[in-house]
Amino acid sequence: MKVSVAGKSGAIFSLPENKILVSQGECVKLSAPKPGHYNYYSPDFFGETSQHWYVFPNNSVISVLDLQESLQQKLSKVTPQWSWSEPSFSNFSKVFSSIQKLIATEGFEKLVPVVFEQAKLNINETDLLFMIHSCLLKACDQQVYGLWEPEASENILGVTPEVLFSYDHKKQVLETMALAGTHSLKEKPNSLLESPKERQEHQFVVDSLVQSLKGLGSLSIGETHEWLLPRLKHLKTNINVQLTSSVDIETLITQLHPTPALGVSPSTKDWKVLKKFETSIRRGKYGAPFGVLCPEGSFNCYVAIRNIQWSGEQVKLGSGCGVVKPSLLDMEWSELKLKRNSVKSLLGLVNG
Repeated sequence: MKVSVAGKSGAIFSLPENKILVSQGECVKLSAPKPGHYNYYSPDFFGETSQHWYVFPNNSVISVLDLQESLQQKLSKVTPQWSWSEPSFSNFSKVFSSIQKLIATEGFEKLVPVVFEQAKLNINETDLLFMIHSCLLKACDQQVYGLWEPEASENILGVTPEVLFSYDHKKQVLETMALAGTHSLKEKPNSLLESPKERQEHQFVVDSLVQSLKGLGSLSIGETHEWLLPRLKHLKTNINVQLTSSVDIETLITQLHPTPALGVSPSTKDWKVLKKFETSIRRGKYGAPFGVLCPEGSFNCYVAIRNIQWSGEQVKLGSGCGVVKPSLLDMEWSELKLKRNSVKSLLGLVNG
């Protein structure tokens, strides 16, 4: 199987049961999904694009292991070389202060700013194959996703731990999760469950999801637990809904995106206040929904974090942090770097 960016478009998406969808060929952008086809859904974070459905002519659903073996045969022994420019601590400090002021004076409980590292590299087919292979090897129950095309303003590849929702159209079941609260697996021996700040940040997400979903059917809320990944650990709560009727996919996305894990709390506040904290490096698709509508009607939608985005030779790697009243500037700054370093590891851009 050939995955190419040289003059062609392509995409990749983790599916249940250790399967993966690989799509290739010149894609068509649409404002609505095409019935009976695999449709990728990939808007920008603020939903400002009108055509955010992508349909590819060639689609294959194969096992992750088969794709790993196929890519292994094509890999170069040379690791891509990257030189990154760090985000500005001074700029983040100003954003942090502005957010704390909003929390103190405007009734916000939580906001999520984003910062970016940058690099210059023309990502070629060899680089892409290398990164996809690394993602597949290191995903560890996380979801691999990506979409690239020659004329795209934002190509993207990543491994996300966060599922916005999955919709089983036959069983009328919707599954989602609250995922918020992050620490290094090595440097923080204490459980996140013991941290009042992390528990508060996580509960904001749980409460918001419950509020958004309670009118759709019967809710089942799992126990909050600590989820251990290779470099990071998170607080996670699974939430399932037995739907009373069919749902419209885009309406549901609008209801759920962004959760307070990437947006603001309470959900009654205008989350687009986050635009105030945009810099010359735009979020693009960072934190946006990224999904696939399958031909039979099921839909899986992830939250596009832990990724790189690129256009031409401009590459950016983002990370976000949830700022709440008890947040400390230095700790949030460290968390941002911790998350970016985990992405570099997932993509094979650093050892480990």
